[in-house]
Amino acid sequence: KKIGEGGFSKVYSATHMLSGRTVAIKCLDKKKIIQNYALTERVFREITLLKSINHKNICQLLQLIDSPQYIHMVLEYESGGELYDEIVKKTRLSPEECQVYFKQLVSAIEYCHNLGIVSEIYLLGNNNNNKKKKKKHLIS
Repeated sequence: KKIGEGGFSKVYSATHMLSGRTVAIKCLDKKKIIQNYALTERVFREITLLKSINHKNICQLLQLIDSPQYIHMVLEYESGGELYDEIVKKTRLSPEECQVYFKQLVSAIEYCHNLGIVSEIYLLGNNNNNKKKKKKHLIS
């Protein structure tokens, strides 16, 4: 099932054959990527960074599959949607909700900062919102 789309990739939810768990698969179109050197660099930097990151609030890269047309990034799946969409929909979050999201964002950003990672992944639109209020994956 398609759950997202960007300029050079599409994201699907799927069942991981080895583990049986629901995952997100980001399919990157190689033709579109190789046409732009800066984009190629950005994609390989993202893959390298995701391989090195292990934090409870950041979606984990589980597997990388290379095919002739696509690079498939198999990632942890969070069904909560985008934090930005939640804020727009509600127009106002309670102080308790803000505190939960803020703590998780700061924890993930601090982790990345300690690794020397500064990236556009901090954009609000790339932050996932898990409505169950349990484990959060806020940066993807």
